[in-house]
Amino acid sequence: FMKDNTYKRDVILGSSSKWRQQLMKEMGISCSIMAADIDEKAIRHKDPATLTLMIARAKADALVSRNLPPAYLITSDQVIFCNGQIRENLKVKRKLENF
Repeated sequence: FMKDNTYKRDVILGSSSKWRQQLMKEMGISCSIMAADIDEKAIRHKDPATLTLMIARAKADALVSRNLPPAYLITSDQVIFCNGQIRENLKVKRKLENF
């Protein structure tokens, strides 16, 4: 227990993103890394905010189903929304140029 009688829990980052891992490190948050391994392309919605929330929840559900120890679980997702279109994971330069 901590001084204020709260229980200290570990933090799990439900992401394989090196960027998100670096962000946690820069914020001084020590965490375990666990990838959810879900098929994000199977989750669709026309609204980008709803889509990212649905994907983040699916990641959390997949990880919780593994019977994790008590911990704070952080999952997230992001997309680019431009000119009324959702763009995801634009890693290839050609894709960016066509965007």
